[in-house]
Amino acid sequence: MSKKALKVGISFLSVLLLPFIGCYSVAAQKRVLRCQLTHNTTHPYSHNAPYQYQPESHLVIILAPESKSNHGSLDPGKVFEFNEIKSLPCEVNIEFDSKDFPDGRTLRISAVLHLGAGNETYVGDLISEYQTTVNQEADSVNILLFGMEDCKSANAGGFCTTLYRNQPPEKQTNDPKKGKKRRKKQRKDIP
Repeated sequence: MSKKALKVGISFLSVLLLPFIGCYSVAAQKRVLRCQLTHNTTHPYSHNAPYQYQPESHLVIILAPESKSNHGSLDPGKVFEFNEIKSLPCEVNIEFDSKDFPDGRTLRISAVLHLGAGNETYVGDLISEYQTTVNQEADSVNILLFGMEDCKSANAGGFCTTLYRNQPPEKQTNDPKKGKKRRKKQRKDIP
């Protein structure tokens, strides 16, 4: 066989096999992460009312690479939305492409279960106050959700809001400083 015929044969063979090689590599990069979400109703500084399904309720999960610095990540990550979260605990699967996170860093996950339409966070919505971290090779993760409390509440600590669903817009304010003096006075014993 001549060199020219060999080159043509190899070129022809690579054209035939290239689509299959490409499909294999793309399929190998797809990852599915099973997220188990649990509502922690025992935290003293959270709104601990039980979760009640609403037709507009929806879950938002953000998956992003963990920052290399202590100043947070500038990468907004990937956003996944789920409807029909009828009860807690529940399990959802998020599918992502590992090539979206190429450097192999640890991933951080945050979640918000909105009890109504829109993505504004209101008192009673469930949030993961702590970012959960997971290795890219993991196939499951547990995420704890806490109830968003009113900043004016005596037990307010951590994340809070002054927004309530079904409240007239003119009475809505999302100023977390409201109630701050009251909270400081009541929590002087905490360093």
